[in-house]
Amino acid sequence: MRARPMPPIESAAYLRRIRCHRLTGTAVAALRKLHRRHLMSVPFENLDVLRGTPLGTTGEAVLDKVVTRLRGGLCFELNRAFDWLLAELGFRVTLVGAEVAHDDVFFEGIDHPVLLVAAGSEMWLADVGFGAISFVEPLRLSSTAPQPQFGVEYRIDVEGGCHVVRSRVGCGEWQNLFRLTPSPRSWADFDDVRTFHQTSPESPFTRMLICYKATRSGQVMLTERRLTLLRHGQVSEVELDPDGSAYGAALAWILHGYGEPTPSVAAPFCVSPPIRPWTSSAVDG
Repeated sequence: MRARPMPPIESAAYLRRIRCHRLTGTAVAALRKLHRRHLMSVPFENLDVLRGTPLGTTGEAVLDKVVTRLRGGLCFELNRAFDWLLAELGFRVTLVGAEVAHDDVFFEGIDHPVLLVAAGSEMWLADVGFGAISFVEPLRLSSTAPQPQFGVEYRIDVEGGCHVVRSRVGCGEWQNLFRLTPSPRSWADFDDVRTFHQTSPESPFTRMLICYKATRSGQVMLTERRLTLLRHGQVSEVELDPDGSAYGAALAWILHGYGEPTPSVAAPFCVSPPIRPWTSSAVDG
């Protein structure tokens, strides 16, 4: 059994952090709300990596960062914190590992932690730390049918003993996000890959800013100079000047905003055409 952190933080404080003050209805409805509100409240961001600040290696450190200091983080931090919250609320959670796809090709080696959660009579896939366009609500693990969310379809195919998660925007091609194996893991299993992503010059997190947050109508992501906005299934991308006001507004909203991006964040899309058609090039973390 995985050891659980025993921090001086109550689940009520965590629920306030993700603006989830009341949980009513079924366990599945509660899980969906928790997952969605987490992605809308807690950003994926690699600021500590870029600053050379070591990532926390304990549950206590992760919860302090996310709940007390109101920060975001990488997958090792965000999914670990969410793992703790779900267990505190009575969910049965299993930590598993995934291989993320880069330009539709799977990275060799487990490099991304995700959660399998029992709710109702089924298992659900939860991931609040993907760091790119992905599912905002948990996915039903046993279903191979498309699962639409906010204009994007997701599906889980079983191939060679693995569950392969794919997404499709509109009428586009299905894109690989990641594949997971259902074998239980411990957080210590991710120590080496966490160290790699915060120290290696080969990791994207040491080379460029990556920030992401879900919105009421979709998702928004800032990758170095590129701002990606998904709204109602429509994806647009623009290049921003890092020294410009639009860049600062986008970064500030992803880190601290909630709901829908402010007009200053959406403004660049009104004057600049998309730089290319969108395809999934997921960044793990």
